[in-house]
Amino acid sequence: MKTKILLFALLIFISAKTNAQWQPDVRLTNIPAGSAVAQGSTGWCIAANGNDVHVVWHDNRDGNLEIYYKRSSDAGLTWGVDTRLTNNADFSVHPSISLSGSTVRVA
Repeated sequence: MKTKILLFALLIFISAKTNAQWQPDVRLTNIPAGSAVAQGSTGWCIAANGNDVHVVWHDNRDGNLEIYYKRSSDAGLTWGVDTRLTNNADFSVHPSISLSGSTVRVA
């Protein structure tokens, strides 16, 4: 019986610690043309190293699908401005991001 009570208390403690890490959702884009991440792709659209979080997506805000990037340096609490990475006559879609140390790569 003591073992069951101890196990139950441990599970509640671990659960409370795990749930405490999540923050409310933060909207990163708000454009009427729509934006999307790498749907149907095997690439990652988000990468993190410590408190630095990097996100890539494509959207149609300028009348053509282009790739955009945004960064947070405080674990996603606040975000910098959108940075447009492509400028093509044709569509640029399905971006993928990776990190190697502090080096960010987008394909």
